[in-house]
Amino acid sequence: MLLMTVLRSDTGFELSRSHKSSQMINSVFSLVLAIIASHSKRADGNVGSGDAAAEFEALCKIVRLAAPTVTIPTAADTNWPAIEKIAKINMTVADKEWKQIFRKKGESKAYHDAPPPELKPNSDWQDKWPLWKAAVEAIDNGSEDVDVKEMQLDKLDEQQRTLLRPHIIPIAETAVALTRTITSDTVGGDKLTNKEAAETLLDAVYGEHPKPTSVRFEKIFVAKPANNGRTAACEFGTTENRVRTVAATLACICYKDNSAGQTQVCKHEQDTTHDWTDASATMTADHIENILALCGKPSTETLTSEAVQDALQGIRSKITTKANDGYIGPFISACSGTAASGTCVKISGYKDAPDSKWQAIPWVGRLLILQQKLAMREKRIKEADQINNQLNVELAKAIATRYAVKHAQKLLTSKVQQQKKEVNQHTAGCHLRNKTIEECPSDHCNYDDKEKECKPKEGSETPAAGTEDGAAGTNAEAKKCSDKKTEGECKDGCKWEGET
Repeated sequence: MLLMTVLRSDTGFELSRSHKSSQMINSVFSLVLAIIASHSKRADGNVGSGDAAAEFEALCKIVRLAAPTVTIPTAADTNWPAIEKIAKINMTVADKEWKQIFRKKGESKAYHDAPPPELKPNSDWQDKWPLWKAAVEAIDNGSEDVDVKEMQLDKLDEQQRTLLRPHIIPIAETAVALTRTITSDTVGGDKLTNKEAAETLLDAVYGEHPKPTSVRFEKIFVAKPANNGRTAACEFGTTENRVRTVAATLACICYKDNSAGQTQVCKHEQDTTHDWTDASATMTADHIENILALCGKPSTETLTSEAVQDALQGIRSKITTKANDGYIGPFISACSGTAASGTCVKISGYKDAPDSKWQAIPWVGRLLILQQKLAMREKRIKEADQINNQLNVELAKAIATRYAVKHAQKLLTSKVQQQKKEVNQHTAGCHLRNKTIEECPSDHCNYDDKEKECKPKEGSETPAAGTEDGAAGTNAEAKKCSDKKTEGECKDGCKWEGET
């Protein structure tokens, strides 16, 4: 079918091209014929040199990951400095009664580690309490706390705290809600260590950790294969003497039978003299070590979930099926190691339950768990970084609000003082020593006949008049004449009216 497709696509267009195009067509034909010949050869019952090269390389990805030491990404940092600062701002402007519930009565700087039962706390208090408690401790320490000092929270007066409160509360609520959006670590990704990751990979390849000087058959297989037991041994499982590691998988695929095996099935660099004598179960650990060595040097890159997943997926994609079973490696009729039968590992029942049978392979199951932990770890790292950025935005809002309120208060105070000054300038003359009706300025004052004194008109003086700078008593113009006690002193623009 492939050959015919090439012919159809080329005969209508390419054959009218140059001789160079004809050569390209011939090359394509040769490649197609080679592929057909290769598959025909496998179908005819002969495993050829290099037939397991793809499976070998896929398995080698796991071997290279299994380094003596492994580095994984640093776990997510959920100790966000911004949320702590926001909590301190929020607690600074909070009501005194709210802050008091965190403090132990009768003890100096002693705090409840959990919500007191008598408070009937809300369901989320338990999670938030450590953050709140730390914030109360910080503001109680005043400028000794770095954040309190940096943000000058100890310098906020009562009016500023009152003005800030309705603006800071929603910011604090948003910030706490952000911290709750990170995915829960349900598989222990954050707890995973470099050592644990390395041990998992080494166990998957060698059946033990640390890496042994030489592979041991009783570790890479459940037990060493018996005489004439290669076919039975080259099947994944956890019983008898079956395959349970990557090393044993490579042994079954690459290690040729001594009498009828095909040389260099996995790689052309393989030693052609290395045999597995099935009749006497004669196997050599050094020969398997040589196969493993052909995979190349261990990886030094940071281990990621993607690297593990890609390696596993690469292996699974090479599985073939026949009847009810699956096989990794060239299969014709059996995994006996002969060229006529196949060099492979059997996955019993794979066709009807591929997922469960794949996961049941001993070394695959462990690596899938490792991949899940790494994926969770990486997901939380990404989310933690995003949350940190969002928290910094909320912190910037809180700090900006803190200084905006301070500036607004300054402007408001200045305006009030100016208004008081203007009122006092109008009413100051009423409080001077104007004892007669003639001396009492009629524009802003009324003369009290009974008390014989001049008083401000109702509504022209604020209750606070006389208590600020520029209040009554400082109007120099009014004072100039009122200080004159005798008719002789009444000069320079003043008029003596006498007593009534």
